[in-house]
Amino acid sequence: MTVMRKIIIVSVVGLLLFVALPLIFFNPRVQIEIYVHETERNPSGNLLTSVIGHFLAPYLHYKKPMPASMLNALVGMSSDRDPKVRDLALRIILAAAHTPGNEKTFFALPGIRERLKKLVDDPDDDTATHALMLLGLMKDKENTGFFREVLKNHASDEEVIAAAIRVLSETNDPGTLDDILPFVRDSRPYISSEAINNISGYDDQRVLDVFSEMLPTTAHSSIALSAMTRFSALFPKHNISAQMDPALLAGSRNKAIPTYDRIELPDAIMDTQMKVEARENILLFPSADHPVECQIEAASALGIMESDAAGAVPSLEKVLNDPATDPNVRAEVEKALKKIRQ
Repeated sequence: MTVMRKIIIVSVVGLLLFVALPLIFFNPRVQIEIYVHETERNPSGNLLTSVIGHFLAPYLHYKKPMPASMLNALVGMSSDRDPKVRDLALRIILAAAHTPGNEKTFFALPGIRERLKKLVDDPDDDTATHALMLLGLMKDKENTGFFREVLKNHASDEEVIAAAIRVLSETNDPGTLDDILPFVRDSRPYISSEAINNISGYDDQRVLDVFSEMLPTTAHSSIALSAMTRFSALFPKHNISAQMDPALLAGSRNKAIPTYDRIELPDAIMDTQMKVEARENILLFPSADHPVECQIEAASALGIMESDAAGAVPSLEKVLNDPATDPNVRAEVEKALKKIRQ
C-alpha cells in the first residue's frame, strides 16, 4: 500500500469520525442513555455525566419539553437488567412529566400504559412505585380498577401499597375512599399514615371520624392533624370544631405523644376554654422526650392568650411554686402570669 493511499484511508476514517461522533454524541437519545448508565455507575458524578448533564439541563432542570426520542430511550431503559437503571429512568420521566408537553408526548407513546402496568410487578419496589406514580399522572378512570387490584395483589409490599393509596386518592373518584379506609388501621405505621394522610380530599363524614379517632393517638396524632387541616381548607362548609375539639383536647392529655407534635394540637382547637385546658394539660403533664421545652411552649402560649387564659392561673402558679420546676420553665411561667394579669 502506497503512502498516499494510507493517507487517504486515514483521512477518510478521520472525517467519518469527525462527522459521526458528534451526531451520535449530541443525539438526545444517546445522551440520555449515557447519562443514566453513567449516573448509575457513579452516583457522585464524573466528567462525562457533567458534560452530558450540561446538554440535558434544559430538559432535566429548565422545563424544556423532551424530544419523543429521549422519552422513548428512557422507556426502553425501564426494562434494563439493572434495577438501579430502571428506577433512575422512571424517576427522570416522573420529574419531567410535569413539564407542559412532556406528559402528552409520554402518554402518547405506543404501549406505554401496558409497559407501566408490567413494571408495577417489578421486583424492585422503587421501580414499581415510580411506575404506579406515572400511571397516576394519567388521571384516567381506566386505571382505577388496576390500582384496586394492586392493593389486593401487593399486600406485603409497603412501598407499592403506599403508592397505590396515593394514586387512588388522586383519581377524583369518591368510591375509592372505600378502598383506602381499611388501611388507616393497618398494623404497619407507614401504610396507616399514608392512608390517613390521603383521605383528606374526600368530602365524607367517615374522614372526620378517622381524624377524631387518630388525633389522640401516639403514632398518628401529627399526621391526622395535618390531614384535618387540609380537609378543613378544602371543605370549609363543614363546622368541624364540635367533633375535632374534643379529640384534640384528648390528644393534649396523651403524654406519650412527642413534644413537637403535642404542642401543635391546642393551636387547632377553636373553643377558647378547651384551648386553655389543652395547654394546661401540656404544662402540668409534659411529654417525656423534651419535658422542659414542652412546658416552656405551653406557658408561652398561655401568656399570648392574655386574659383569655385567666382560668389557667392556678395551674401556672402550681408549676411556679414546685421546687422541681426547671428555672427556664419558671421564668416563662412568670412572664405568662404577668401577661394574663395585666
